[in-house]
Amino acid sequence: MSKRKLKKGFTLLEVLIALAVLSISMLGIYSLQSMSMKALYTSKEKMFVIERAYDRIARQINFPNKAYEETEDYNGTLVHYSFKKESSGVPAVQKITMTVSTDSATVSFVYYEKTSSGTGFGI
Repeated sequence: MSKRKLKKGFTLLEVLIALAVLSISMLGIYSLQSMSMKALYTSKEKMFVIERAYDRIARQINFPNKAYEETEDYNGTLVHYSFKKESSGVPAVQKITMTVSTDSATVSFVYYEKTSSGTGFGI
């Protein structure tokens, strides 16, 4: 009676299948990580624009001599501000829509301002 030695371990086919499954799962993880990084970058850009907008609204409200169209270089990023004035329908109050944008993000805010002329639309 000849006895065969039992060899323990994995066959080459089993190792190749395990590597293929591992590779496919790593591609999925990489894809999720890539999407997460893009979302992080986009949210950082939008947060930057929102911060610039809040700063500009405070400046516009606190200073009477206002520049309504302006481009500013903020730490190497060009930020464009534009304002659209229109009547709010309330006497002596005007509606101002401010748009702040960079190359990658844009945000708009609406605020109301008392006019000095009392007509509801002062420029």
